[in-house]
Amino acid sequence: MELIQLITEYIDSFLRFFISVNDSLDSESTSSLISVPASSGGNWFLDNLTGLLFVVILFGLPIWIVLIVHYFETKKAKLLHETLQISLKSGKEIDENILKNLPGYRKKDDSPGLGFVSMGVGIGLFFLGWFIFSQILNALSGVGILLFFIGLGTFASITYYKKFNQVDNA
Repeated sequence: MELIQLITEYIDSFLRFFISVNDSLDSESTSSLISVPASSGGNWFLDNLTGLLFVVILFGLPIWIVLIVHYFETKKAKLLHETLQISLKSGKEIDENILKNLPGYRKKDDSPGLGFVSMGVGIGLFFLGWFIFSQILNALSGVGILLFFIGLGTFASITYYKKFNQVDNA
């Protein structure tokens, strides 16, 4: 909530600065440019520019990281497909390990550990909510209980599926 107020203050102060610059240029007086409100040592514009850059970097950096990772994953997949096309044209057999490395080939992970991880996160969120709000029933504890039961269901379904397949395949 404080971040939203901070962003609103920066936007408001920037708009006020540019409106005051525009008004002063219209009246051909530079006195309003000098009397810009100063927050720390008269460097009002630099302070607000630093704050705005901080907010842009804070929210923009994760977006750039995702875009860079996506670019290199796409580039790797393209090179792999080109290599496979060349090897198929030359008549070579393709190894099974190469096919497993293809993008889109994902072996389903059927370990019951996935359910345990989700249950552990759910229990942790439950107690964190209880600790923060000093009440058992709150939103964070509710999310923790939800994750706990999702993990319990995942654990039960994977265990049942493995048991069912072992009996069926025997």
